[in-house]
Amino acid sequence: MEDQLARAKSLIQAKQYDQARAILAGIDHPTAQKWLAKIDEMDNPFDVTPTSSTSSPSIATKARRRMRGFKTRQRIFWVLAALSLGWILLGFTATSDSVENAQTQNTAQTEAEQAAFEVGVGLGAGIGITIFLCSGGFFFLIFALMAWRNGVGYRAEEHILETVSRE
Repeated sequence: MEDQLARAKSLIQAKQYDQARAILAGIDHPTAQKWLAKIDEMDNPFDVTPTSSTSSPSIATKARRRMRGFKTRQRIFWVLAALSLGWILLGFTATSDSVENAQTQNTAQTEAEQAAFEVGVGLGAGIGITIFLCSGGFFFLIFALMAWRNGVGYRAEEHILETVSRE
């Protein structure tokens, strides 16, 4: 029996759970039973115990909890994505107002001064819009992708919940 337990232990450490389970199933000893339970725990990534009928409600509860988390995060990320779009619109509005303001306060007297003024205003407006567009666009993309990813997680949990409730 000790040789079998030692062999099972080495198989467990090598993560060869099926072979270890086969050895332990033939041993009538409390240690073997403990190790079998531990193997079932380690080898079951979804925390599903197929032999227990009481595990279904806890799986369903966990799935519902995760679904609430996914839905909450998804809403937060969509709000942040909308704020990013608002940032871009603010940039366009602020740049447009700045250009109009500069044109009303234009004191250029010669044609050269007027040309230099227009170039300066154009460069400033271009830089301003670029800053708002790049920063807002980047954050919009990140937040929209995170919202989408949380939606995918939500649907995966729905699928798990459906599967568990059918059993």
